[in-house]
Amino acid sequence: MQYLILAYDAPDALDRRMRVRPTHLENLQPLVEAGRVAIGGVMLAEDGETIRGSMLVVEAEGEDAVRALVDDDVYTKEGVWERVEITPFRRSV
Repeated sequence: MQYLILAYDAPDALDRRMRVRPTHLENLQPLVEAGRVAIGGVMLAEDGETIRGSMLVVEAEGEDAVRALVDDDVYTKEGVWERVEITPFRRSV
């Protein structure tokens, strides 16, 4: 099943995000190559430039597996993500 992850950054997270971003992307790469991450990227503020969080669509056996993925992410461990929403997702187009 696919899940939509919306992860909202803490207000003071930009420096931490930029510092650990290479590790975040490196850790996701095997999941991308295995087809478990369908899409991911940053959510932007209205100005189209300010990063306010992350969005991913992932394939997982259940919400517990998605929660484990989020909990193990360097963005969670370093306090970049302040709040995370996980929702079952079905692609329509």
